[in-house]
Amino acid sequence: MAHLRLKRTKPSKLGFSVLVLSAIMWTTIFSLIPLYVSSSDFNITNITYINNTNNIVTLQEAIKSLASFSVSYMLPAGLTRKRATQSVTNRATTAASLQQAVGAPKGSISVTGIGSAAANSAKGRRRRDVQCDKTDTPGVAIIFDILLDYPQNLACQSLTCQVNLYTGIQEKFNAVTDVSIPSDDGTPLAIQLCHVESHTGGTNNNPQSSSGVVIQSCTIVCQNGGQCTDPITCGCTTGWAGDTCETAVCTNGCQNGGTCTAPDTCICATGWSGALCTI
Repeated sequence: MAHLRLKRTKPSKLGFSVLVLSAIMWTTIFSLIPLYVSSSDFNITNITYINNTNNIVTLQEAIKSLASFSVSYMLPAGLTRKRATQSVTNRATTAASLQQAVGAPKGSISVTGIGSAAANSAKGRRRRDVQCDKTDTPGVAIIFDILLDYPQNLACQSLTCQVNLYTGIQEKFNAVTDVSIPSDDGTPLAIQLCHVESHTGGTNNNPQSSSGVVIQSCTIVCQNGGQCTDPITCGCTTGWAGDTCETAVCTNGCQNGGTCTAPDTCICATGWSGALCTI
């Protein structure tokens, strides 16, 4: 049988170059295809758009909740005895003082209402009293209804920056305990933080809000640390009661003729002893 021998030929350099150039060309063409396809055909883009939309809605709701709140401050003890009448009605000067006190940007704080109420701790608090969680001293609380605004001159105008600013302002209101505000005649009033209450959804629901506060002088003298809450009413400290806070309160009472002489302190009648005079 005869054998046929075939001669092997090496590929030319020109042919190899053509193959390489063809591969590069097709790779480039395929890589450019997404640029000419609608973004709606790509699920990743759709998911990103949906997430961004949800984030915007969430941030807008956060801004609405952070923008409106009330801050209560205790008026200084003895103020009403030093002056016959003291009034606070100017919202613009009050807003400027609060803005300076918490270090907020100019134009970010508005005072929409000024009111007052008796203030006490949770124990012994009446329904319409302000519950102070920042101090245990009873007395008169002045209430400012606050509305936040985002100044247009700030460098960052994104929703995230707005949320961060409002959150920071609320944190400062909770942290700054001593504030000075001007009364209508220019006299500075030193007030102490009592309570901060946010208004969910941006709705201010403070029923005691008004156009201003007029503080009258006390006609009675409060004892044992009590403070005037109006001209004829004392707000008593824990452990005391009565019109002028003259009566000590013993939680469990004193038995067998014992007398309560100080908060939870019994003086027993002859023949009896023990914390409650039961022995």
